[in-house]
Amino acid sequence: MNMAGAGGTDLNPGQLWDAIVAGAGPAGSTAAALLAERGLRVLVVDRAIFPRDKMCGEYLGAGCVDLLTGFGVELRDTHPIRAMRVTAPDGTVFNAPYPEGRSGLAIRRSQLDALLLENARRKGAACLEGFRVERLLLKDGKVQGVEGRLHGGEEKQFLARIVIGAEGRNSVVARHLGLFRWNRSHRRTALGLHYEGVLPVNGFAEVFLGAGLYGILNPLGAGVANLSLVVDHDASLSKGHAGAYFAEALGRLPALRERLAQARPLEDVKVLGPMAHHAARASADGALLAGDAAGFYDPFTGEGVYMALISARLAAAVAGEALRRGDCSARFLRSYDRERSAALGGRYRLEAAIQRIIRHPRAADLVSRRLREREDAASCLMEVLGGLAWPRALLSGGFLSAFL
Repeated sequence: MNMAGAGGTDLNPGQLWDAIVAGAGPAGSTAAALLAERGLRVLVVDRAIFPRDKMCGEYLGAGCVDLLTGFGVELRDTHPIRAMRVTAPDGTVFNAPYPEGRSGLAIRRSQLDALLLENARRKGAACLEGFRVERLLLKDGKVQGVEGRLHGGEEKQFLARIVIGAEGRNSVVARHLGLFRWNRSHRRTALGLHYEGVLPVNGFAEVFLGAGLYGILNPLGAGVANLSLVVDHDASLSKGHAGAYFAEALGRLPALRERLAQARPLEDVKVLGPMAHHAARASADGALLAGDAAGFYDPFTGEGVYMALISARLAAAVAGEALRRGDCSARFLRSYDRERSAALGGRYRLEAAIQRIIRHPRAADLVSRRLREREDAASCLMEVLGGLAWPRALLSGGFLSAFL
């Protein structure tokens, strides 16, 4: 259990931190690193001991790679993804390549999170693993710190001028502040596991669309691939029978099932759902929400980590300015909501539009046939979903002409 920062700082429960970041995933570790770079006293806490496994598609878009490189993260043990290959419900196949010389990366989530936390430590943040945040410390409605317990049961509390909640959809910060909301119109569950013996297809990640579900096969190298099936949410999945449910769902994607005919699963099926949620707002008096704690829609576009990094950068900038001014009030921090909406709102709307298409097989078939005929349009879509272009690029004449 690590209880010290990069400089060996003791974690004295009585000291006042400039910022506490709850959650050491992509958003949390990145926000902590960026704040520590400013010379601020930052503590990042997480209930896990790293490296840790977490259910994820394990894919980084090219724009996401650019962000991580800019943050000083040294990516290792990666596998290049140069294009997406999509199989529509009727069997139509189209390729969506990155621009020449660009690629995304596949990387184990356990490896990615460990690298991000390592980067936060290197930048000067103190890190406490194995600490579960259980509640916020409040005074007159203002967040002043966190309280929780170590794996051994010892209770601790830490004080801070500002708290950033980055613990994903189960964020204690979001829930304690009453900000968490399920998305009632889009309820999907992901089933995931790794396979070995998967024959590679020239640097492609593969997407398979079906009626009411889709699958994503992401190669990690050496014949190992990450498989995610996303289906309509079924409450019975949380009670077991995930393996049988997975087999039935896989049977509804014959092209994917054929791809896995000679492959072997490496573990039991993991379940995560429902996934879509949002926060009523991403700021409060003395607190901000970043990454999935502030909202998540659907993994289809592969933008989860990218959007988490963008929100972390914005949260660190607003928090840093608030600390410099000595004003961590809800009124000042509300600027984060506006900036986050401006940066990510278009991407959430694009995700929703894509979901409306893939939920209807005939529409998915039609769009797939169009994109098969116009690889330039498919490449434009890949640039947007890969974080290399803004969603408004899809309003260009070249992209729209493919459908008119």
